[in-house]
Amino acid sequence: MLQRIQTIFLFLITLFSVLQLFVPFQTINTYENTIQVYLSPTKHNESTQAIIHLPLIICLLITILSVVAVFMYKKRSVQMKLCTLIALVSLSLTASLFLFTYAKLEDKHETIISYHVAAFIPLINIVLAFIAKRFIKRDDELVKSADRIR
Repeated sequence: MLQRIQTIFLFLITLFSVLQLFVPFQTINTYENTIQVYLSPTKHNESTQAIIHLPLIICLLITILSVVAVFMYKKRSVQMKLCTLIALVSLSLTASLFLFTYAKLEDKHETIISYHVAAFIPLINIVLAFIAKRFIKRDDELVKSADRIR
């Protein structure tokens, strides 16, 4: 059934993941120029193109997993595992957004990195995934209790 409350949370995860592709998640300021870094493949700069591939793939994976989880409503145990997987993959996306930038910078002393709201979207996705899992678990317990009564 698609009209359950966890569908809203999984849809929000999908929406935030797609939004993250088109909003800059950080700005890199050097003494020469300012670069806005996007996850979108159409908005790459030459200097940041190498660091974006893994976070882009992880973001697309989160989007696909959340859409698949919405349509797995008949298999609640699989749906709960997918929510846990979405949370873990979102955690890895957060780590990759923050760590890969520092690994690829040449001149770290004269560079200022400022993060935007889009860098924290995976943390919101983690919370939404655990809330969705809680509601799926509640539905599963309700179905199991109804089966005991029969």
